[in-house]
Formats: sequence, structure tokens, C-alpha cells
Amino acid sequence: MKETMITAIGAVCALAALGPLADRGWAGDMTVEEAGRALDQGPVEALNISHELEMGGSHVFGGDTEFSGDSADVSEWAADLQYVAIFQLGSAAYLRAGLGYESYWFMGGEGLPVPASLQELNLVVGADVSLSDHWLMRVEAMPGIYSDFADIGWEDFNVPFNIGFTYLVNDRLQWAFGFQVNFMSDWPVVGGAGMRWQVSDYWTLNLMVPRPRIEYKASENLTLFTGCEFRGGSFRVAEDFGEGLDREELNGALVDYREYRAGAGLSWLAHQGGGLELSVEIQGGVAFDREFDFHRTSTDLDSDPAPYASLGAKAKF
Repeated sequence: MKETMITAIGAVCALAALGPLADRGWAGDMTVEEAGRALDQGPVEALNISHELEMGGSHVFGGDTEFSGDSADVSEWAADLQYVAIFQLGSAAYLRAGLGYESYWFMGGEGLPVPASLQELNLVVGADVSLSDHWLMRVEAMPGIYSDFADIGWEDFNVPFNIGFTYLVNDRLQWAFGFQVNFMSDWPVVGGAGMRWQVSDYWTLNLMVPRPRIEYKASENLTLFTGCEFRGGSFRVAEDFGEGLDREELNGALVDYREYRAGAGLSWLAHQGGGLELSVEIQGGVAFDREFDFHRTSTDLDSDPAPYASLGAKAKF
């Protein structure tokens, strides 16, 4: 049993490597309830606009980061916020429109080509489309600024977008696949697949990027989980970023930041009723790989594993 669980967790973490296709979510990131709503919602219910609000913060403790013989202990604070309104277009399509913000703040990287921060501020524009009784498609674009926010110009503007498909086998099993296009990234087109299988009333294999995990429903309102998570994105640094480091080739360069975490935590359904659903999630573990890849200048930095802790909340109303 122990060997089987270790193998399952390893498979979950391997799926997180596909995370670049899903910085914020694709069709496979939907729950069965969300997919069912788009497939089955009646005309009266569809007149109502629903809202989703997610927020979270995390801290990664210092991990040794080396570059050209120099090293530093780099720690990180991260925060994210996203609001999306969902309303019906026709009988089988739902518009998604909102705002998103995500940021990474790095400390201790003096003397290394580590940005003080990497941030994105974007719109969310997309749709869920019912293709049949079992198939659902999500198309979503995130136009916005992807930068270190030291200086902001049109070159910091980007429009990554996702296209994903979900197939509902039944209320316990769904398959999904999709891809992301991001021309700022070293990987401009990335695809992947996943599944969500409710094995029993207590156990669920939720193998959807960017947060594949194994879940155990301890009670009606409490779920325990273990798994992996991918975070990161593609950004442009300031026009004078490399000058203080005597590396002018890094001025205005593009950087892919990738972070892989493995850990465990709990999700608590704090409130459900009166048109409001509120849940809170706490987790901790190890950020086992953090990478700064200035891919057009062949400059790459990696950080040693470091512990992390995070807190998040999600509201639907």
C-alpha cells in the first residue's frame, strides 16, 4: 500500500510538469459541478449572473541560488487575485469576463540576475461552450501587462490564451485535454491532458494541471489532499535590468519563471447557503524547483529546494 501511494504521488507530480499550459486554468480545471452547470443549466437559471473570486498568498523560504560562481539565498512572497463574472450567451454558451493579478517578490538575490518582482495584471475574456451532452469547450484569453513593473511599455503587453476540452463520462469521471499559446515563452505552444476520477465517496484522483492532487474527503466540509502545483509565467524585465550586473544582454529581456511545489494541505468549506459558497485552503511543503530562464540570452538560474506555506480562499456567489 505504501509503495502504491508513493507511485501515485509521483505520477501526480509528473503531471505538474505540464503546468505551463495552465497558468490560470483551462477546460480541464473545471469541477464536475461547473461542467454540469454549463451542460445542463435551464433557461430561467441561466438568466442569473454568477461570480467567482479567488485570492491567495504564499511564502517560499530561502533556497540557495547560483549563477557564474556567485550564490545567494533567495526567498519569495507570492500573491494572486482573480475575479470572473459568468453569464449566458444563447442556450449553450457562457461568457467569462474579469480581472486577474499575480505577483512574485524575491528577496536576497542581490548580485544575481534575479528580478525584484515579476507581476502580471490582465483581463480575463473567454467562454464555456457546450458542444454536446458530454463535451464542453473553454476558450480563454488573458490580455495584459507581464513585467517586473520597474518600467512599463507596450513591449510588456501579451495575450496568452488557453483552449481546453472536457468530456464528462459520468458524475464521477471526466477527461480533459487542452493547450496554451504564449508567444513570450520559450515554449510558445504547450499541451497536456488530465482526468478527475472520484474513486469512492471519500477518495478522488484530481489529476488536472496545474494542481494535480489526491484528495480525501474527511467530512462534509473538510477535504485533505496531497499533490503538486505548478506556478509561474513569462515576463519582460526593465530596459536597464542588466546594467548593474554588467550584463547588458539582459536589458529588456524575456524571462520564464517556473516553480514546482509538492506538499499537502486541507480545504475547508466554511459556508454554503444563501447563494454564497466560501472555501479556505491551507497547505505547506517543498518548492523543489524554481527556475529563472532568460531563454533568448541563454541565462538560466535554478534554486535549491526550499519549504513553503500558503493560504487561499475562494468564493462563489
